[in-house]
Amino acid sequence: MTTLKTRPALLTAAQRQQFTELPEPTDALLSRHYTLSDTDLALIQERRRDSNRLGFAVQLTVLRHLGRGLDVNESPPAAVISFLGDQLGIDPAEYPACANRETTRREHFVELVQHLGYQTLSLALNREMRVWLVPVAVVTPQPFALMSALLDELRRRKFLVPRIGVLERMVVMARTQAEMAVHRILGEITAGHEEALE
Repeated sequence: MTTLKTRPALLTAAQRQQFTELPEPTDALLSRHYTLSDTDLALIQERRRDSNRLGFAVQLTVLRHLGRGLDVNESPPAAVISFLGDQLGIDPAEYPACANRETTRREHFVELVQHLGYQTLSLALNREMRVWLVPVAVVTPQPFALMSALLDELRRRKFLVPRIGVLERMVVMARTQAEMAVHRILGEITAGHEEALE
């Protein structure tokens, strides 16, 4: 009886967690990613209830910081809610009232994606990002570094960050293409060197 060989995981469990969970906020992180501008405040104040204002502010800042929305049943760290609540003059205890209304959360997210100009990662954009990632993989083939570079570029281009499985496949394909390119180049160098010795 033959057993199928399983490919080693691209990332460790701890690394996957680092890329999928909201980071524990420091003062510097809160200041950089969760400080609301006057434009943000004006948009947030269009919501009617305090709970909706706070929930909208959470989704706005998480989207800008991480390039994605909150998953169902996912909540940001309490420090994020408190930091935003302080800026809005809203009790953090108001947050669950909005967070528990899935329809409201979804509507807020769709509005924010349009307002901030984010795009879904289509097949064409997925290919575009893999092409971008190949030269990076030639220089830095380590999966963790490649995943970090890919996420940074997705966020810079305002592409919504897909699930971790999609990201891992993109990294694997880019690494494979990078290895093929390196082997081809080395083969050409070797062949040229042998011709020169003849």
